[in-house]
Amino acid sequence: MSASPALGIALPLAARDADPADFIAEVLAEARAADAAGFEVCLVPDHHRGPPASVVAPLALCAALAAVTQRIRVGPGVLVLPVHAPLHVAEQVTLIDQISRGRAVLGVGAGYQHEDFEAFGIDRAQRGPRFEAGLAEVGRLLGEPGALDPVPVQRPRPPVWVGAWSGVGLRRAARLADGWIADPVRSVTEAAAMADRYRAACDGAPGDVVLMREAWVDGAPGSAERFADAIMPVFRYYGRRGAAEFPDTFAALARDRFVHGSAAECLDQVDAMAAATGASVVVLTLRQPGGPGHEAALQAIRAIGEARAARG
Repeated sequence: MSASPALGIALPLAARDADPADFIAEVLAEARAADAAGFEVCLVPDHHRGPPASVVAPLALCAALAAVTQRIRVGPGVLVLPVHAPLHVAEQVTLIDQISRGRAVLGVGAGYQHEDFEAFGIDRAQRGPRFEAGLAEVGRLLGEPGALDPVPVQRPRPPVWVGAWSGVGLRRAARLADGWIADPVRSVTEAAAMADRYRAACDGAPGDVVLMREAWVDGAPGSAERFADAIMPVFRYYGRRGAAEFPDTFAALARDRFVHGSAAECLDQVDAMAAATGASVVVLTLRQPGGPGHEAALQAIRAIGEARAARG
């Protein structure tokens, strides 16, 4: 692995009190800014029955992102695969790959929130078998000659990354995909242990380890308090949905989990986290429903790009 990993941005899931069309326009602008700033990956979330200004059709949004960017890789991260038809997913990823001329990635997961399954009339208890069957079929369709017409630009197929935190999920990622996504919920120490288990499960050379982290690019006085105001509601939400158990204070939560500080400090932390986990890609979420706003997110993206460029 190189000294510094590829850098990604995870686009915001929702915005409070925003017009849906305005929110999507902001998301597109943030992706264009990340592309111009030299970010290598752009991931789009997938949840349903959220606030009015939400991302509810990630593959459609990815197609729009592919059309307005030039270099950055684009894909869902992560798509709740058990509620989607494999052929539909494979065809849409192929379209994104065609629009982008070979920049599509596909991040998928089994899902865990009841709302994401109820909206589609899918029994959440069946998510494991549905996910494994869907993952195998999407991989086959994207990679098998003649399975799709047209075919993706990337051969043998666009990269497929699996988001998972269970042993079963890590083994699926090793067996059926091209990489593993470590969610931003777990600590870096936990993610490092899972990465070791993923690599041990791989038959031959392991794929990408993609580390997702919550970030706050702000080195000014009071930034920790501003970050806490925005991120603590997010983690309380994760806790209510059963994602994991967390410390109940920002200081304890942040100690081995978040990227926070000036742009240069954030990049140093990204490098350290990549070294600890063996991640080849680190993806930052720079905007939450509680802040920062769109203009501040654009400033953070540009600041990171300038700090990376200054490193040479």
